[in-house]
Amino acid sequence: MCYSPIFPNAEIDVRALRNELGLTQEQFALRYGFDVDAVRNWEQQRRKPEAATASYLRVIAKMPKEASEALEEPLDELLADALALDMPGRVQIGITALP
Repeated sequence: MCYSPIFPNAEIDVRALRNELGLTQEQFALRYGFDVDAVRNWEQQRRKPEAATASYLRVIAKMPKEASEALEEPLDELLADALALDMPGRVQIGITALP
């Protein structure tokens, strides 16, 4: 397999990437952890993504599903964290893990 060299300052067309994924600006920002205003500024070329952000955008372009999944916390961890909270007056519920 042959890969092209990575150019850290290469332009990323955020609008084209977002459109290719079929997402609104809000959905794109939420899914990949960006501020909506930042996405708008990049698309309207008021600002350019910083180097680390540009690298992350390249990862999204090549592996959108994996990039999104990497930001997700497994549901069982979220539930365990929520149940571990000691909140007065909270109703206790039983949760059974499914096989």
